[in-house]
Amino acid sequence: QVVNHLNNNQFQIAIDVLTQIPSAGRNARWYYLSALAHQMNGNSITAADHMQKACQMDPQNQAYMNLLFQFQNANQSYGKNTKGFPISPLIPIAAVLGYFLGKFFFGQG
Repeated sequence: QVVNHLNNNQFQIAIDVLTQIPSAGRNARWYYLSALAHQMNGNSITAADHMQKACQMDPQNQAYMNLLFQFQNANQSYGKNTKGFPISPLIPIAAVLGYFLGKFFFGQG
C-alpha cells in the first residue's frame, strides 16, 4: 500500500499509513519506505534520520547504504549554491527513487 502511494506521488498519505504501524512493527524496510516518503514530501532531516536507522537495522543492505549516501550528499549540498539560490535536495533523490523502488519490488530493497 505504501509503495503504491509513493508511486502515485501521494507522499503524505504514504507517511500517514506508515505512522499507523506500531513502533514494535517497524523494521528496516519500514524506515526505508518512511525515508523515501519523507524525502519526497520535503522533510530531508527526518528522511536522513530514518534512512540511517534502516542502515543500522540492516547494515548488509547495500541499497539502504546507497540511499543514505544520496540523502547525506543532498543535505550537505542544500543551500550551498554560490549565487544565493538553494539547491534542492530532491533533485538527486528523485533521480534514484525509481531505482530503489524497483529494488523494493524485486525484494532487494
